[in-house]
Amino acid sequence: MYRSICLVAEDSRQLEALKKYFPRSHEATTLRLRADAQLKQELRAGRFDLVVFHVPCITDDVLDLLRSLQQHAPRPVAVFVDASSDAQVVQAVEAGANAYVVDGLAEARMQHVLDLAQARFKRCHSLREELAETRQRLRERRDIDRAKGILMKSRNLTEDEAYQLLRKLAMDRNQRLGVLALSVIKAAALLQ
Repeated sequence: MYRSICLVAEDSRQLEALKKYFPRSHEATTLRLRADAQLKQELRAGRFDLVVFHVPCITDDVLDLLRSLQQHAPRPVAVFVDASSDAQVVQAVEAGANAYVVDGLAEARMQHVLDLAQARFKRCHSLREELAETRQRLRERRDIDRAKGILMKSRNLTEDEAYQLLRKLAMDRNQRLGVLALSVIKAAALLQ
């Protein structure tokens, strides 16, 4: 659940309209939309559980803010716009909007939209972590294969013998196999 919310809109009238949808139990910070580095910094530095934008339409400045936020301080983002095109929807989602609602600032569905933003954020975040972990494992596998090749060539070992030697060295040094393999690759590069 979220308690600390950042509301971002172009003017105070929009901010006040947005603010009425959040109970006092939520700590709400309001920021006026502007194209400057300070707003990006405020969004990144804030300890918000959720960020809600209310803008007439998606602009390059809003897209830039969404990208910056998701790159430097990922968190759920809901975007409410008055008008939009299909291309703007795609751009906003690619930039980091987890929920995107056109002409739909309505109290009856606000909670559902915010819950959707939070659920989609969690799902996307877990997929990003899974992808990073998979890429790391692939890099380590590649390094292990290269290290085996180096040992096979330099010590005239079979592939299995080279792998067993890497495993033994990794266990003796209390290192992960991928870390040790990278050390072997670096050492071999120094000796060439």
